[in-house]
Amino acid sequence: MMPRLFFAEIDVLVIEEMGWNISGAGFDPNITGRNRRNVQWSPKPLIKKIVVLGLTRVSHGNATGIGGADVTTMRLFRDLDIASTYANVITAGNLDGAAIPIVMNNDHDAIALAIKTVVRVKPEHCRVVRVRNTLHLSEIEVSAPMLEEVKAQPERFELVGAARGWSFDAHGTLAPLTGEMVAAA
Repeated sequence: MMPRLFFAEIDVLVIEEMGWNISGAGFDPNITGRNRRNVQWSPKPLIKKIVVLGLTRVSHGNATGIGGADVTTMRLFRDLDIASTYANVITAGNLDGAAIPIVMNNDHDAIALAIKTVVRVKPEHCRVVRVRNTLHLSEIEVSAPMLEEVKAQPERFELVGAARGWSFDAHGTLAPLTGEMVAAA
């Protein structure tokens, strides 16, 4: 009964928020296919880059699991409480859970960097999935290169809105996910 992303491969996964109230790992490794504990793991889906934009308020700065991301924002970095994050990863014996990914000034720049650094994929062909967090996957957004795959799985997805670009404010902050693109069945 665990939610999942119904794609074999994603170039960039954009996660709006992470936190201990979502997963003990900040964002669920069973959803992202990222396991940093050196255990046998079959990553599904294969996600080339993960961008995490923010930290839930109830995490109070504890960003345990941030090491599973490739890129994050200055907003999340500023919310990070090193002491509580380190206390958690040290207790768990999983030190790489506190590794700091590349920090970009804002959401726009973080997403752009992840897209730009996907090897051998032109930005216009990048397969991007956006989720609120790994606990709530009933509404997602996908980039145009993924629409045919979505349409081919009507038992799993319902298109609930027209294609549109993402909206960023003057500070480069992404408007919250509204669920207007795809609803996972």
